[in-house]
Amino acid sequence: MRWWMVFFMAVTMFLYAREPLNWVVATVNNVPITLYDIQRYNQFVMENSGGLVTNTIEEGLHNWFTYYILKSLADKDKRYQLAPGEIQDALVPYVKMTNTQPELVSLFQRYRDFLEMRVEVNLYIQKLTFFNESFKQDLYRGIDEAEAKAFYETNKTNFLAPPQLNLMVFAALYPENASLTELETFEKAFEAIAKEAAKTTNGNSLVEKYKKSVNFAPYSGTSGLTNVQYLFLRGYPEEVLGLALDPTYYKQYLDKGKVFGPQVLQFRKDRKKYVLVMRVLQKDEAKVLPYEEVKNYIYTLLQNRRVEEVVRKWCANQVKTYQVSIEIKDKTYQGAYDAYIRR
Repeated sequence: MRWWMVFFMAVTMFLYAREPLNWVVATVNNVPITLYDIQRYNQFVMENSGGLVTNTIEEGLHNWFTYYILKSLADKDKRYQLAPGEIQDALVPYVKMTNTQPELVSLFQRYRDFLEMRVEVNLYIQKLTFFNESFKQDLYRGIDEAEAKAFYETNKTNFLAPPQLNLMVFAALYPENASLTELETFEKAFEAIAKEAAKTTNGNSLVEKYKKSVNFAPYSGTSGLTNVQYLFLRGYPEEVLGLALDPTYYKQYLDKGKVFGPQVLQFRKDRKKYVLVMRVLQKDEAKVLPYEEVKNYIYTLLQNRRVEEVVRKWCANQVKTYQVSIEIKDKTYQGAYDAYIRR
């Protein structure tokens, strides 16, 4: 997997299954985990990472196991109980991020419960680190340089700087219910935009010029040279980015900086038809980053893996020693349970 990659065409909104969404897959200390819980959590993981991380149903179930096992600490030992307001206080840095990164506001509003869940898990891990010496020693075994370099050499092709694009895009919903006069005005405006887009790189001025005739999508205009992942987070449809990165049938236009469109396309995001005019002003391909540029990231990645391994091992031991009870209600997921406790 290439960690920067936004899966434009492959990611679906939910992993549909035959079972009803409220189907109970498992319980932890009699607390139910439903298929809906798992699928929604996986969707949060995907969106929160900008498409970089996707979970299987089994991986999502493992995350719920870990959460409820850690949460059970407080039931057995008051030292692990969270103080009133502790989760909200720990969430403050994320709230502040939405002030400078408005694209995060929607994510925060839709998935605040899962952001709180992640904060809660981190607080329990902090308390375990403080009160459990063996857990602490396992957690903080250092990552050495040889391990980091070996990881880089093995995974070098995954450490890519994401491609960057500078796009001029003009998009608007196709006015299917418009009168003939309105439709004619709309189509003439897009034909004029396509002609003028060949002579300028100032897409914002064209949006301003034609905004009375066309209700443009918010991302219309010139993007400036920006990495693809950030454009995705800014709302550019995956079809637009996919065309710019790999135009396939339209290479004669998009690869040479010529104007594409007007073209009617259906965007998967809302399944509606849009009229699109676009021009790729600049495209910088992905490239492998040198070790020194990604060294800190590798150390963080390996340390995070260490944390995950230690936490999962500790949680599995809680089940093995009968401190926590997990019951698989849907035997389809017995294998996921077996894999979890084998850690």
